[in-house]
Amino acid sequence: MKHAPIFNPHARIGQIAKKTKTEEKDELIAATKTQVLEKYGGARQKKSKAMTGMLNADADEDKGFQLEERKDKMNVGIHLLSEGFM
Repeated sequence: MKHAPIFNPHARIGQIAKKTKTEEKDELIAATKTQVLEKYGGARQKKSKAMTGMLNADADEDKGFQLEERKDKMNVGIHLLSEGFM
């Protein structure tokens, strides 16, 4: 009769291979990049939108953009009369 193998949770500790210095360096660089992008990425996008004047364009997109009518004497007269100017 065979016995069940003994399960020792501490036996696995020695099996984990150590990482090389280059692997540790690459992981550190990748982690730093993600942290920087999370911290400063949103502020950078807002700043670039503000610099190009697109910050308020996002609010206008929800309302829908419509072109105005063509400006000629008849349309200007109708517009002035509809607003109450004589």
